[in-house]
Amino acid sequence: MPSKEIYFYGIAPCTGGLAFGYDTGSMSGILAMHQFLEYFDHPSNFLQGGITSAILAGAFAGSLLTGAFLADRLGRKKTILLGSALFTIGCAVSCAANNVQALVSGRVINGLGNGCLAMMVPLYQSEIAPREIRGRIISVQQCFINFGILIAFWIQFGTSYIQGSAAWRIPMGLQMIATVTLHISMYFLPESPRWLVQQDRHQEALGVLAKLHSGGNLDDTYVLSELGEIRAKIALEKLYPAPSYFQLLFGSERRRMYIGIGVQLWQSLTGINVIMYYAVFLFQQAGITGTAGSLLANGIQGVVLNLSTLPNMYYMDKWGRRNPMIIGGIGMGVSMMIIGVLMKTQGDPIYDSLTQKTNFAFASDAASRTTIAFVYIYVAVFGLTWACVAWVYPPEIFSMNMRGRATSMTTATNWFVNFWFALYIPTAMNKISWALYIIFAGLCYLMAIVIYLFYPESAGKTLEEMDLLFQKGRTQWVFRDKEATMIGSLLEHDLLTGEVLVSALAKGSALGVHIEDKNGDTFVVCDAGGGTVDLITYQVRSVEPLDLYEVVQGDGGICGAAILDKAFRSLHQTSPWGSMVAAISEFQVYDAVLLGKQHKIVDIATIFDPIIQDIESLVQKHIKSAELAGYNVEEILLVGGFGSSTYLYRRLQKKFSDNDIMQPPNAQLDFSCQVGYFLLTLKHNITPRRGAVLRGTYGNAITSRKARRHYGVAARHTFDPKRHPVTCKEWELMQECWKEANRMSWFVSKDGKKISLGFYGVVDVRFGSFVFKTELLCCNDESSPEDGEHSSTFPLCTVEADLTKVPKGLFSLATNSKGVQYYKISYELEMTFKSASIFFELVFEGISYGSVRAKY
Repeated sequence: MPSKEIYFYGIAPCTGGLAFGYDTGSMSGILAMHQFLEYFDHPSNFLQGGITSAILAGAFAGSLLTGAFLADRLGRKKTILLGSALFTIGCAVSCAANNVQALVSGRVINGLGNGCLAMMVPLYQSEIAPREIRGRIISVQQCFINFGILIAFWIQFGTSYIQGSAAWRIPMGLQMIATVTLHISMYFLPESPRWLVQQDRHQEALGVLAKLHSGGNLDDTYVLSELGEIRAKIALEKLYPAPSYFQLLFGSERRRMYIGIGVQLWQSLTGINVIMYYAVFLFQQAGITGTAGSLLANGIQGVVLNLSTLPNMYYMDKWGRRNPMIIGGIGMGVSMMIIGVLMKTQGDPIYDSLTQKTNFAFASDAASRTTIAFVYIYVAVFGLTWACVAWVYPPEIFSMNMRGRATSMTTATNWFVNFWFALYIPTAMNKISWALYIIFAGLCYLMAIVIYLFYPESAGKTLEEMDLLFQKGRTQWVFRDKEATMIGSLLEHDLLTGEVLVSALAKGSALGVHIEDKNGDTFVVCDAGGGTVDLITYQVRSVEPLDLYEVVQGDGGICGAAILDKAFRSLHQTSPWGSMVAAISEFQVYDAVLLGKQHKIVDIATIFDPIIQDIESLVQKHIKSAELAGYNVEEILLVGGFGSSTYLYRRLQKKFSDNDIMQPPNAQLDFSCQVGYFLLTLKHNITPRRGAVLRGTYGNAITSRKARRHYGVAARHTFDPKRHPVTCKEWELMQECWKEANRMSWFVSKDGKKISLGFYGVVDVRFGSFVFKTELLCCNDESSPEDGEHSSTFPLCTVEADLTKVPKGLFSLATNSKGVQYYKISYELEMTFKSASIFFELVFEGISYGSVRAKY
C-alpha cells in the first residue's frame, strides 16, 4: 500500500494546477468590472482580447521551451521552481500594472510560467507516483485545475463590490498564493528518480526511491527492482532517441501526430473558450443585467463545470475515449445551436457605443432563461466529455520514444489556438453575435463526424496494442475497423476468478519441460526477449492434462537482446558471429576476436552486466512477490532470445542458488504480461503468396465409434480453453482470432449411410480462390490419435469443394483490423461410404451443388 509520503509528494505539486485553473478563469470576470474598464479607459474589444490572450502567447512559448530544453537539462524539480517563480513574477507585475503595456507584459511572463507548469507538474507526478496510484494522482491535478477556475469566478464576484482598482488587483494578486506555496513546497520534494538516472546519478536515484517506497531502506527489494526498471527504460530510450519535431510532422508517425494535435485543436473549436474567458459577456448578452448578476451566473457556471468533471475520475475507462468525444461534440453542438437560434429569433441586438458591446433584449424572460440554461448544459456536456479526454487521449496514442515531444506539441497547439480565439472572440461576440454560436455548433458537429471516422479507441489498450492500430497498411477509416473502435484490450485473454490460465503453449515449447512436475509445483517463467523481460509465476494445477495458472501478477522491464545488440554494434559496428543470437548464446564460452582485436570476457562484460543486473533485480522482485503471496518458487525457466544466453544462465545460477534454473534448447517463446491476465503471442513468420487463400476449416465434433478404420479430417476449431488442449492453439491471420489447429475430427459410418460434415472457410476478396481442399485422413489403429500429424494417420484422398458457382451475395462479408475484406463461408460435404468407394456432394445453405472431385 502506498505510504502517506507518496500521496504528499504526488499531490503537493497540484497547487500548480490550482494556479493554472485560477488564471484560466481570472479574466472572465475582471473584463466585465467597471472598475477595470474605467481604470484602463475602456479598452477596445481587440485590446481586451490582447490582454486575455497575452498569457496564452507566453504559455505557448513556455510549453515548447520546457519540452525541448528545460525539462531534461534542469531537471523536473528545478524546472517547476523556475515555472512557479515566473508565474509569481508575472502575477506581481500584472497586479501592480498602471497601464496596458505593463499588464500585457506581466501576463506574458505569467504565461511562460503557466506553460511550464502545465506540462511539468503532470510529468513530475507520473515519475514520482507508483503505477497503482498514478492515475488517481493525475486526476487530482485535473480537479485542482477546475477548482482553481471555480475559485477565480467567485473571488471576482466578491471583489466586484469593492470600489477602485482593488476590485481587479486583488483577484490577480491572490493567484500568487498558489504559486508561492508550490515554490516553497518543491524545496522539500525530491527530484524525479527517472531524471537522476538520465544524468547517471544512480546513487541519488536509489536514495529517492528508498525515501518514496521503503522509508529510506536502500536494500529494499522493491526499491532495487524499481531502479533496475528505470535504468533499463532509460537505456532503451538512449538507444532509440526521440524523433525531431520535423520527423513527427512529416515522418512515418505523422498520422498519430495529426490525430493528437487534432484532439487539442477540436477541443478549442468546441467554443469552450467563449465560456472560460468571456462567459460574463455571454450572460450579459443572454439578458442578465448588471455586473454582479453576470458574475454570479459565471460563478454558478464554475460549479457546474466542477461537478460535471468529477465522474470522469471513476468512469472514464468504462466510457472509453471515442464515445465521449462523439457524444460530447453532438451535445455541445445542439447547445450552441439553440443559443444562437434563440439570440437570432427571440433577441433584439442593442449596441452600446461606450462599452462597444452588443447585448440582446429578449422577447420574454423564458427565452432569456432558456439561453442561460443551455449555456450551463453546454458546460456540463463539456465537463463530462472533452474536459478530461482531450488531455488523456494524446499521450495514450503516442509510442514511447515520441511521447515527450509529441505531447509538448499537442499542448502547444492548445495554447496557440486559444491565443487567437482569446484575441478575436470579443470582437466576434459583438460583431456577429448570434452567428458565432451557430459557427461553433457546426464545428462541434464536424468534430463528432471526424472523430467517428478517423480516431481509434485507446481506453484499456496497452502501448503495444496501440502500435497495432497504427501499423502500416491498416485502414485509416477507423469506423470500419471493429477492433479500432472497441473499448478494452485487442488481444484475447481470460479472467477466471482472479486466476489466469495459460491459454496457449507453442509447439514443442519450453514449458514442456514441466510436464514431469507434480501438482503444486511453482515456477517463474523469465522471458528475456528482444527488448523486454517479462516474468510470470505459475503453479501446476494438473499434470495430465497439463493445467497451469498464474499465482501472482506478472511483471517486467525494458531490457533484453535489443539493447545488447545496440551496445555491441555501437562498439564494433558488425557482429563477428554472423548473428547477434550466436553472440548472446556463446558469450563467455570462449574469448572472442572482434575486428582483429582480442577481447577478454571482462571487456565485453561491461556490455552484458547492466542488463544482467536489471534481470536479476526483476527476478528477485518477482520471487519475493510470490513468497508474500504464500508460494515457494522451486524453479526459474528461461525462455526467449536472450533467455538462451549461457552467460545469463550462469549468472542466475549463481544469484539464485536455492532455485533450479531451467534453460530448454528451444526457448524462443514470446510472452506478453499485463496486469491481471496472461497473454501468449505465438510467432508464425507466415508470408502468404499472392493468390493463396488464408483459410481455416473445422469439422463438427463427432464422437468416434468402433470400426475397422477411422476416417476424419484435420480440424481448426475456434479455440475453447475449457475443451481444447493449449498445445494446439494457433493464430488465424485473416480473421485474427485463435484456432485449435492440427486436431483430428474423426467420423465413421455404417455402409450406405450418408454423413454430413460442416466446414468453414475464409476467402480474401482481392485474390482468394473459392476452391477449398480438404485432406481425408485414415487411421488403422484401435484408438484414433488427437494429433493430425500423428504417425499412425495417413491420407486417403484430397477433396476439392468448388464454390465458384455459389452466388457471392450469399457469402457473409467481413473486414479485419488491417482493412482486408474477406468472405466467411460455411458449407457442408455429404459423404456416402459404400464398400471400398466414397461419394461426396457439396451442399451450401441446403442447396446441392453437385459432386465433388476427390484425388486419391
